Amino acid sequence: MNAETRGPIVLYIAGFGRSGSTVLTNLLGEAEGAFAAGEVLQFRRAMSTDTCVCGCGRASRECPVWEGVRTACNVSEQDASALANVAHELWRLRRLPAVALGSQRLTRSKDFWNLAQRAECLYRELARSQRCNVIVDSSKTSAYAHLLKSATSLDVRIVHLVRDARGVAHSWLREKRLPGAPGRYMQRFPLRMSTLTWLAWNIVPEAMWRRRGQVRLGRYQLVRYEDFVRDPRQTARRILAMVGLENARLPFLDEQTLELAPNHCLEGNPNRLLHGPIRMNPDEAWLEEMPRRDAWMLSALTSPLLLHYGYPLRPRATGA
Repeated sequence: MNAETRGPIVLYIAGFGRSGSTVLTNLLGEAEGAFAAGEVLQFRRAMSTDTCVCGCGRASRECPVWEGVRTACNVSEQDASALANVAHELWRLRRLPAVALGSQRLTRSKDFWNLAQRAECLYRELARSQRCNVIVDSSKTSAYAHLLKSATSLDVRIVHLVRDARGVAHSWLREKRLPGAPGRYMQRFPLRMSTLTWLAWNIVPEAMWRRRGQVRLGRYQLVRYEDFVRDPRQTARRILAMVGLENARLPFLDEQTLELAPNHCLEGNPNRLLHGPIRMNPDEAWLEEMPRRDAWMLSALTSPLLLHYGYPLRPRATGA
């Protein structure tokens, strides 16, 4: 495919939730030439309901950025509802084995192919309207990234964000209130479910991109949450180097504090609504709060990947 037909660069954050993807997305979106879009896979659902809130604080359907995209791409409420059902299928664990094996089954599906073509219009319109060439997408599921890479002309590059499985599992037990929806909270996962999903959603990016030469081509980068919160400036620059923005100005007040502007991130962690000075500190509450029996169970279940990513089986707090 020649350069003229390639779309904007999609800097896609893959991995499992509660790993710092929200603040990482917002930080990368502060670079000139980049736009933090959040979980773009949720666009269709956001356009078909009043309960989804954009990072700017408005209902997504009332946000001028996303309403402009919807209008430009001619997505009716009926279309959005139908596409939302198709998009939901890409979150399912049963889709991942085929993705890990590089199967083209997704692209042979008429529904998924249609979703991919509509998605391409969406990213192109975002790039045009926001005057940027890099869209930061934190949808996380590898099935959607695979569909974008296989069925569109978009230039998709993968940031594989990982966090210690025990910290992730503990975080998924916490209640997080959803904005704009009194009495509603983010879904919570029991320990075993979050552990199974952590394994699946990290094994697939490894199989699909890390082990298939994408690192050498500059299209895949592994980032640990713990390294990110320890040195956010250098981590962000290393990621932005993938898209030629390593010298972009970033809003750091000091080495651990950044000042974020309001954003237009779709869905995800309610922390996307935070702006102003943000102090980066590692969330290590699980080290003190998780029962020892649970910690050992999770360590045993995830030990191969924990060791692969450099996590000790008997961790200690950093004291940061």
